Formats: sequence, C-alpha cells, structure tokens
Amino acid sequence: MTNTQTALGSLTKVVNLLSFVPLNLPENLEFILAEVDRLFQPEQLAVSLVRSQTRAVFSYRSHKIVHSGAEAGLCHCGNCSHDCPVLKDALPVLKLTQDETEGCALTKAERSPAHACLPIVGGKEVLGILSLTMPESGNIKIDDLEILLVLTNLVGITVQRDQLLQSVEEEKRALLEANLHLGELAGNLLRAEKLATAGRMAADIAHEINNPLGIISARAECILLEQGEHLPEEIREDLRVIIKQARRVGQISRTVLNMARTPAAAEKEKFDVHAAIAEVLSLVKTTLSKRGIALHYEGPAAGPLWTAGNTNHLQQVFLNLVWNALDAMLGEGELLIRLGRNAGKIILQVQDSGPGIPPASRALIFEPFFTTKDAGRGTGLGLAISRKLTEEMGGSLTLENSSRGACFQIELAEIGQGG
Repeated sequence: MTNTQTALGSLTKVVNLLSFVPLNLPENLEFILAEVDRLFQPEQLAVSLVRSQTRAVFSYRSHKIVHSGAEAGLCHCGNCSHDCPVLKDALPVLKLTQDETEGCALTKAERSPAHACLPIVGGKEVLGILSLTMPESGNIKIDDLEILLVLTNLVGITVQRDQLLQSVEEEKRALLEANLHLGELAGNLLRAEKLATAGRMAADIAHEINNPLGIISARAECILLEQGEHLPEEIREDLRVIIKQARRVGQISRTVLNMARTPAAAEKEKFDVHAAIAEVLSLVKTTLSKRGIALHYEGPAAGPLWTAGNTNHLQQVFLNLVWNALDAMLGEGELLIRLGRNAGKIILQVQDSGPGIPPASRALIFEPFFTTKDAGRGTGLGLAISRKLTEEMGGSLTLENSSRGACFQIELAEIGQGG
C-alpha cells in the first residue's frame, strides 16, 4: 500500500460516490473493490454475500467485477460456506504474513499466503465476507488493516442500502397490487348492488303488472267466449288482439322475473366445459338451422377441459350469449363458437355476424337494464346476470374487439384431471 494520504483519498472517493451517485449494487461493489485492489494489489479479491440459504459471489478480476453466482473457491480457502468462522462468529480471520501459523482453520495448505477475511455487517446481521489474499511475497500491515476494515464497513452499508431499496420496491408493488385489487372489489360491489336493485325493481314492477294484466286477459277471454257470437267481427278481432298482447306482456313479465331472480351461489364442483357446451349446442342446433344460421365450431373434438364451478350456470350464460347472437343476426348469418385453452385458462368465445355493438354502447353493455335490442325484445338483464354468474365461478365475461359482429369471451381457470 502507498501512504495515508492515498488511503484517505480512496475513502473520500468511495464515500462521495455512495452518498451522491445512485448506482446499483454490482456497480457500487465494483467501485469499492477497485479501490481495495488499487491500495492492496492482492492476488485474489472477492465479496461473498449470504442471504438466507443462498449466496452471491462478486469477484474482482481484471479491473472489473464478475458476478459468479454461488460459485465456490473464490475465497482463499476455497470454502466460503456457512461453516466459515467469519460467518458464524462475525469476527475477522487474519493472517498478516505468510510465515504466521494462524489464519483460516479451513485452509488446507501448511504455508498459505497472507490473507484477510472480514465480516460484512449490517446492524446485527452478517451479510457476507470480504476476502482478500495477497501474493506469496505480500504482507498486510496493521495500519493497512484499519483502512481495509473501513472499506469493508462501506461494503456493508452499500449492501444494506440495496436491501432496503429492494424492500421498498417490493412493498410498493404490493401496495399497487392491493390498490388494484381494491378497485376491482369496489367495482364488483357496485355492480352487485346495481344488479340487486335492478332485480328488486323488476320483481316489483312485474308483480304490479301481473295482477291487472290477469284481470284484463281473463275479462277479454270471457267476453269472447260468452258474447262472441253476438259481437261484430271487428270487435271479436279487437278482443283477440287484446288477449294476444296481454299474453305477450305476461311473457315479458315472467322473463323479467326469471332474469331478476339470479340463482344462488352454488357449491363449486369439477366439470368438463367441453361436455357442457356440447350439450347446449345439441339443443340449439335445430333452432339455428331453421333460422338460417350456420353454426361453426372451433375447438377440441373430444377430451375434457376441466374447471371448477357450476355446470348449469355456465350453460345458462352460454345459452344467453347464443340467443343474443341469434337476435342480433335477424335472419341468415354465421355463429362461430371457439373453445380452447391458453396459459392455464379455458377460453370460450361466441361470435356472430351481426352488426356488432356500437362504440357508444360497449362500456354499458353489462349494465342492468341496458339493451341494444328493439323495445319489447330485451330486458337488459341477461348480460349483467351472465357476468355475475361467470365471476362467481372465478372467471370473467368480456366483450372482445372484433372486425365482424360481436364477440363475447368467457374465461375460466383450468384445473387438472385430478382436481
């Protein structure tokens, strides 16, 4: 080593760098070890960081730092492990000259070079070891050792600061994830409240309609049966129209009630999505054909796709999407069903060749009582309830971007056959 002024200059340089320049851990270690190398000119120089059961070794070779992973043999003894006395006792192991008999107990050679293994300490924790081995002719002076201890302490400060920064980043990520999850929960709660309110309103309205509607329909049928032959044909036709439209209103009322009464959350059970979808398609195939709708299916011809949920609920959601597609096409068209898997998820898509969802309606499509259908042809509850049922199974129902028609996608978690 040169002189005290050179050593103080190196310490000042290191302190200034650590205080004002925001470098990462390897860059900081490289800078400190470069100063150690310049002052001591050792044969071997390394920093071994011990974290839990893992170890990261940074050796200084050819004027640059090398991250050697968990490679052993970079310390002078070739065994920088948890058996090392420096790690166990947090005390330095020194051999200031080649002739000394003391030193690291793990050293096998009888006449090993001078070396120093110093604990890198942060608080009460031993973070690792700074290991320095001199050339055969080199010694370590007591005054030089004090400088080496200060530099080792600066390594400890650097490592501890890096750990604190990593901890802050992890807590920041956890906080962002928690806020995101909280936002999703708030959105789900708001949708559930709106759906529940809509359901109660629908039930109340349907109940109030059914009573007078039943009286109107019954009276019209009674007049037609009892007095029909004495009435002009024009009045009889008016009565038939009244009865027909009353029945239509009654059907709409019952539909609203059925849609408003969302099924209770069912126990989750393992079921095959492929089989559940195939059953629904077998039921609607004839209806689609009669309406001039061409059905195209893309997916596994056989083989199960297992998920956890309720078969009936999934079939209800899928059937609602099919009927919506059928209504949107208003005649001839194509219905495309895609079923597959992606990244541990089961993906089910229902795409029609209709006019699609207007951009202004996309954000509202899952809101209760919102519908793009003509007046009297939709309740506006089907998609809201379908999404609720899908989310109860741990999945999602979304409206996907499509160049043709509307494309709704159901996403469910896939589980193994063993469940």
